[in-house]
Amino acid sequence: MDSETQAIQRYGISADYFGTEAFTIMSADEWYLKRGRAQPPTIIANWLTLLNEKQKAGFTGLRVAGEMEVFFDNAKVTELLRYEAMLGRQFAFDLCAMCLYDVNRLEEKQVIQLNKCHGHEIFKDIALKTAMV
Repeated sequence: MDSETQAIQRYGISADYFGTEAFTIMSADEWYLKRGRAQPPTIIANWLTLLNEKQKAGFTGLRVAGEMEVFFDNAKVTELLRYEAMLGRQFAFDLCAMCLYDVNRLEEKQVIQLNKCHGHEIFKDIALKTAMV
């Protein structure tokens, strides 16, 4: 059993989901970085490919949580902001995502830029929403 699976089980998520098509754990390093490069168009294409695979398996869409530290750990913040901007405020496909950030690693202007990309932020039980113009 890998470390990610062990960690999730500590939070009470049943191991029955592991190994099924309904629940997939992927490494942020492997998903967002290929050979040390973060390429936003490639990442988005990978999401669309995964969505297509899941829809063929009978699912209606994807619900994901992404750990974004990999971008900071690998000095890829510019690529991260470009990726988030490309995604926009609303996906044009059946994907609901929650991107997890350590706000201590973000500059104020980066927080503002991310909010402009998506329109929502949650900080320790506080949700902020900007007007959709």
